[in-house]
Amino acid sequence: MTETALRDDLVAWVAEATGSAVTVAAPIGLGSSRRTWGVDLDDGRRLVVREDTGSGPASGTPLDLAREAAVYRALDGSGLPVPALIDVAPDGSALLLERATGDAELTTLTEPERDAIVQNYLRCLGRLHLLDPRHLDLGLLPMPTTGPDHALVDIDLWRSIHDAIEAAWRTPIGALALGWLRDHPPANATRTSLCHGDAGPLNFLHHGGVVTAMLDWEFAHVGDPLDDLAWVAVRNHMVRAGADVPAAFRAWREVTGSDLEPSRLEYYRALVLVRMLVSCDATVRWCKGVETAESRTQILLRPLLAHLIGQALRRAGCTDASLARFERDASGAWAESPLVAAFGEEPVLDDFGAMR
Repeated sequence: MTETALRDDLVAWVAEATGSAVTVAAPIGLGSSRRTWGVDLDDGRRLVVREDTGSGPASGTPLDLAREAAVYRALDGSGLPVPALIDVAPDGSALLLERATGDAELTTLTEPERDAIVQNYLRCLGRLHLLDPRHLDLGLLPMPTTGPDHALVDIDLWRSIHDAIEAAWRTPIGALALGWLRDHPPANATRTSLCHGDAGPLNFLHHGGVVTAMLDWEFAHVGDPLDDLAWVAVRNHMVRAGADVPAAFRAWREVTGSDLEPSRLEYYRALVLVRMLVSCDATVRWCKGVETAESRTQILLRPLLAHLIGQALRRAGCTDASLARFERDASGAWAESPLVAAFGEEPVLDDFGAMR
């Protein structure tokens, strides 16, 4: 008997696309805009369905499944560990993907094991960044035409998401940060690359000491690969993964032959933190501020992100006179956060160690 809570029309679609009946469909993790299902078929295959619920925080934004599907298609045959896209639901509300083997967790590994896997992941990112996006069919993903465009194209996307959130649900420092970042884009880029857009720990699987799957491509865009390196550093900090970031960055440099530019890394770290904050604000708006299993992480992260964004903007060169007021407000909110026990009373951004 079929054991599934997956929508009946999606169960029928999977069966038609694969030629095999669905026997089990169980949620993998938590999701709001995107729900991920592990699907077992009668013929023994194990697949994944990525479903857009149609009512989550990213619904109605440019970060839709069509964007994600374009990236999966474009990377098919690239040699990168990316699950193959099998089909798209007729109404566009779900993707059917191969199910990769492996584990996302890093903290259970020994330090040498963890560092080796993260370095392997950065080599995969390097191979991604070496692909020429002009030769990839990326659908409607915009292509930067100038140095500043490598940041501005994606900033405009995130600003549109931010501006669509009612003021009552926004964290105040977000508007200042987006405005400053838009007014001060880097003049140059390392290269023009397809960026994962949410790179780092918990967004890849590993098994046997190597990366088996690069996951969660909904934030993918064409830009400066240093954007992805900033994501790696931020996610490593946020999830307390404990990876050796300087060694990981060296692995990326070995593959790409590219140098790291500290001022651009600082800029993109600020942008990464702002994207995370906008995502959290969107989730809080979606759940009307009510803490649930799906919104708890985002609610808890907002004070930490606001606190860190002030630091990140200053490190990136922001001297806006109003920043101090936002920093005082953020510091007060952070002092009341239950995350203080994990991150400390005054969490401080590091220097990346990128040039060592």
